[in-house]
Amino acid sequence: MVGGFSESPLLQEKIKSYFKDKRIIIPPDAGLAVLKGAVMFGHYPLIIMSRVAKCSYGISVYRDFDPTIHPPSKKVILNGVTKCKDVFAPHVKKGQELVIGVAQITQRYAKLDEKQISLDFDIYTSTRDDPKFVTDPECQYLGQLEVDIAAESGKENGILVRMIFGGTELIVEAENEKTKKVKKTTFHFLK
Repeated sequence: MVGGFSESPLLQEKIKSYFKDKRIIIPPDAGLAVLKGAVMFGHYPLIIMSRVAKCSYGISVYRDFDPTIHPPSKKVILNGVTKCKDVFAPHVKKGQELVIGVAQITQRYAKLDEKQISLDFDIYTSTRDDPKFVTDPECQYLGQLEVDIAAESGKENGILVRMIFGGTELIVEAENEKTKKVKKTTFHFLK
């Protein structure tokens, strides 16, 4: 228990009686614990090596349509191919340990059409462990990263996307496999 109110003996007793099967930890100067932690983090940002993801992070993608698992409302035809839109492609799952400053997973994405000159990556979070679609009520749009890709490069040229978590931010990097150019965007969580 941290924060000024957690120093109240009455509150401590109620919490202990309600959560009898749990070990309740109350640090010395509980009212200052959050402030001390913030000061320590400000002076030594690398003091936190990893954390646990409080939500899932992913990208909106198209997948081959499967009528046994995809609802008809998600069915679209792209270049004569039946696809499912708004699929949540996970990069990080809720509860996963995130090592600070390290790419958690790298996923490859390719063009849907030979004539495409860019790929737009719509980035979402979800409070669910394993969301299915970015339109689910638990999903929230974070933003977009647009990456140029040469029209003449063909479908085989892909974009490698990785998510890197810092102390208070998420960095999304997209690397063109052919040119090795990297484009990135940052989402700050303290706003």
